[in-house]
Amino acid sequence: TLVAGLPDVVWSATADRVPLYVSAQVEGVLGHRPETLLGDASLCWLNQVHPEDRERVAQAFDRLFTHGEKYDVEYRTQRADGVWIWVHDRALSTRTQDGVSYADGILSDITLRKETEQDLQRAKETAEAANQAKSRFLATMSHELRTPLNAIIGFSEILSDGTFGELNAKQKRYVGNILTSGRHLL
Repeated sequence: TLVAGLPDVVWSATADRVPLYVSAQVEGVLGHRPETLLGDASLCWLNQVHPEDRERVAQAFDRLFTHGEKYDVEYRTQRADGVWIWVHDRALSTRTQDGVSYADGILSDITLRKETEQDLQRAKETAEAANQAKSRFLATMSHELRTPLNAIIGFSEILSDGTFGELNAKQKRYVGNILTSGRHLL
């Protein structure tokens, strides 16, 4: 009753990766009937694991039996219809019966979570790229504005100091406005 109520696949397998039990939920997750998986060695779960993940998954499973390390991996696997999905597969320990080592585990479909994580990662990368573009734009604009502003401020100071001759009150006010505005922009 407990296993039937779980949305996840419950499994038992030997250290040699021979499946002994697979719950009925495997049909909804992987698209295979339990009896098909148990009767066809070519459908061994490791054969269905994505080639890029296969060695990592196999090593983790082997370490469960050889070193007693918990088996807790996320990987891509292929459904019966050819679609690749993400699963979280775990087994905490092994047991021995009649001289044969077994592991009992749970396999969960985490495709939606992985897709959401990938979407968030892409959004983060897009935001970072936009931020870098903004920073480059601001640095360029700052440089492009600073050079002419320094000239405007410098010449305004020279005019304001009367280096080239005295200015009348109206001219001084205008030069003062140019100087104040230039400094404000800088």
